[in-house]
Amino acid sequence: YLAEEGKPIEALNYYLAAVKLAPKEPLYHYQIGTLLTEARDEFLKNSAWTRAVLDQSMQDAFEQASALAPGNIAYAYRFGESFYDLERPEWSAALEWWRVLEEKVATPIEKETMRLHQANVLIHQAKFAEARAVLVTVKEVTLQTQKKKLVAQLPVENAK
Repeated sequence: YLAEEGKPIEALNYYLAAVKLAPKEPLYHYQIGTLLTEARDEFLKNSAWTRAVLDQSMQDAFEQASALAPGNIAYAYRFGESFYDLERPEWSAALEWWRVLEEKVATPIEKETMRLHQANVLIHQAKFAEARAVLVTVKEVTLQTQKKKLVAQLPVENAK
C-alpha cells in the first residue's frame, strides 16, 4: 500500500520487517527487489542511498528470492533481468546465469528465450560473432521480433 501511495522508503521498512519474521519466504525478497527497482529515483533522492548500494541490494533481493524458490522460473528470470537494471552490469555473470537457466527450463520456447538473453549479453560484451552463433539457434516464430531487434544491434559483417 505504501509503495503504491508514493512512499517507497516507508514501504521498504515493512518489507524488511516481513523478511525478519519469515526470512525464507521468497516473495518478500522478490517484493524488495521490485520496490528498489521501481522506486529507484525516490531512493536515490534520499542521501542514505547510493546507486551502488541500491543496485547491490536490489540484485541481492532477487537472487535470494531465486535461491529460496529454486523451482520458480519467474524468480530466476527476474534475477537474470536484474543485470540489465544495474548501472555497472557484470556481463560475464549475467551470461553464465542465462546459460544455467537455459538448462533448467523445459520447453523449446523457454530455452530459446534464454538464448536471446545470452545473445543480448554477448552484444553488450561486444562478442558479436558469439552473439550471431547463438541467434542462429533461435527458430521459434513467436521470438522472431525480439531476435530481429538483437540482429539489428550487430555490426554489419564484411562481405567475403
